[in-house]
Amino acid sequence: MAAPGAHPNRRPLWALVLLSPVIAEMLSGSTPPIEWLNPVAALFLIWLYGSGVLVMRETAVRWKTGWPSILLLGA
Repeated sequence: MAAPGAHPNRRPLWALVLLSPVIAEMLSGSTPPIEWLNPVAALFLIWLYGSGVLVMRETAVRWKTGWPSILLLGA
């Protein structure tokens, strides 16, 4: 059984962490698709974009501000 303050469903967080570098790098064409096969580069991009997007999400949730603050933090 999960602790009282724990979040049992972390799938949305993992989706956010894993999709943020894919959307940012692959759709813009900055990183070639073959580079994603390099585990070090892929983990670096996931760490780089994933940590930033989690900080933005947690800030918006704790401050209860919504989309305007997410857009402001992302700028």
